Amino acid sequence: RWGSGNSYLFRVVITEANQGVIFGEVAQCSLLECTISYNKDGPSGGTAVTIGQGGLAQDVHVAACTLFSEDPGSPPQPKGGLGLSVLSASRLVVANTRIEGFEQGVVINPAEASVQSVYFSNLNIYTVSTEPTIGAAVSITPESSSTVSEVVFVGCDIGPGESTGTLYEGAGIHIDQGSGSVDQVRFVSCYSCAWLGPGLQIDAATNVEVVGGYYSCNGIQTESLPSPLQAGIAIAINGNSVSGVRIVGAGCNNSVYRVGTGKGWLEATQKYGIALGAAASNVVVRDCDLTGNEAAALSIVTGAGVQVTDCAGYNDQATPLPSPSLGTSFSAETLGYYGPMSFYVLSIALTSTVKIDDQTTGLKQGAFTLSPGESAEISGGPVTIVAIGQ
Repeated sequence: RWGSGNSYLFRVVITEANQGVIFGEVAQCSLLECTISYNKDGPSGGTAVTIGQGGLAQDVHVAACTLFSEDPGSPPQPKGGLGLSVLSASRLVVANTRIEGFEQGVVINPAEASVQSVYFSNLNIYTVSTEPTIGAAVSITPESSSTVSEVVFVGCDIGPGESTGTLYEGAGIHIDQGSGSVDQVRFVSCYSCAWLGPGLQIDAATNVEVVGGYYSCNGIQTESLPSPLQAGIAIAINGNSVSGVRIVGAGCNNSVYRVGTGKGWLEATQKYGIALGAAASNVVVRDCDLTGNEAAALSIVTGAGVQVTDCAGYNDQATPLPSPSLGTSFSAETLGYYGPMSFYVLSIALTSTVKIDDQTTGLKQGAFTLSPGESAEISGGPVTIVAIGQ
């Protein structure tokens, strides 16, 4: 355990320690190219690395380490273990590190403390849980009046252990501020797939950004989970407020090729690309791939504040849409696009009708605008149609 500053541990192997390395109230300490491992004879409930126990840890650097809990044989591997626990930290950097075989990989769970300016890069996190309710690979859940802010994950691969799987039925990444606060969390080019619950679940937070990455082939435990939780990304499903979410360029398309021992296409189990509850506000979804989901691209409860643009499988805005050729019946065509968008109908036949969300407009031609999520039906042609996304 460290309680000083300007120290580092380099190329050290630690085995079977209930608490592998503890950073207390320290400054400018590093853990470099170290291995902390547990096997079938190791203690249950062990934590490989703890940051900020008993005080604020500042400028701590963990790089090129392996944190590993192994051997699922008889007797079984240790239960309840954590790879990395963050209790109180400022300017923490964890890079190029593998965390495998624990029930949870990275847990940010301050109690009456703060975690600020934390950067995770190129982490491989594969978890194995024997409990259906414990096992989020990445968990951000502050307690009491604690605060978590400015947390960034870049290029992280987050999934259940391939060799043994997991009994955990929740999300791969779980964020819930509880009575504390979570603000400014970013996931850039991260992968969270093949979970029994959603790939990413945000229950309560502000200003969360998801840029790129894959959140596909989740929601495997379809028998026990509510439908909105069978999604790539689930926001405010449990009724708590989530505000300021920005999802740009994410792949929630139910199609991921997995390399390694279990290589091959993952099973297409995901019902929705993104699911939003009524307590979600100021949510922007842009340039995402929402194709291939079992039920629909989006599940949006009435009251959710969301803007969806340029998303394949839902809408394709700022792009000219194909129209039926002049002299053909539009009633035999399906474009498959949703609002917001505008289209213009030039009716040749007096029998044509235009419906918006199954409601007859009473108009046979002219310009029409669809709000987000609305759909249109034009029948009784022949008609000419020009549709342009907004």
